[in-house]
Amino acid sequence: MSARLRQELASRAVALSQRVLDRLYENPFWMERYGERGRRFANEDSLHHINYLDQALAAGDPGVFTRYAQWLRTVLVSRGMCTEHLAENFRLLAEAIANDGLPDAGQAGAILLEGQRSLEYDSGDAAVLERAKPHLLDAVRTAQDPSASMREDDRRYLVSYLIDAAATGDPRAFEAFAARFPHHVTAALAASASLSAPPETARPPWDGTDR
Repeated sequence: MSARLRQELASRAVALSQRVLDRLYENPFWMERYGERGRRFANEDSLHHINYLDQALAAGDPGVFTRYAQWLRTVLVSRGMCTEHLAENFRLLAEAIANDGLPDAGQAGAILLEGQRSLEYDSGDAAVLERAKPHLLDAVRTAQDPSASMREDDRRYLVSYLIDAAATGDPRAFEAFAARFPHHVTAALAASASLSAPPETARPPWDGTDR
């Protein structure tokens, strides 16, 4: 892998991380939920992403990064975040690297894309919902009141929290995030998810009927 790319990533790591966080924090959710202290932790995480990206480049093995991504997703979801938070970070980092015109930037982008793909669930109810994700996003868009703007990233977060709830069997993080939005939006999402669920699932963990 490109030695020059690795050198550029090392020298620009802090700047790249800050640009990613600037984009993330355009969504008020991040400051409201985590504040400046949370941003400092997020910056540390972003620097870890770049470090593991460098290790994957050095080894010529995207698996170095994908194994890290899957491990980190487990940690973050257990702490109330969702898979999309991590996938979005990887996407924004790939964009920042490409926009900087780094040498062999495509190699870094390919590894970051593998990292995103590795976060897709491939078994159980979560995999069913993963495949239905476009329909779930459409359900949120359709249910949304045109007079009440909902950010596209919030739609992705909401659906991601739901899929994580299916994976873990724990709906609490989904319910906490869903509480930010009108009930009819999350009810439409829950209904769409139930249509995608296996028929033997009597009451899935993402069922929003109690709200």
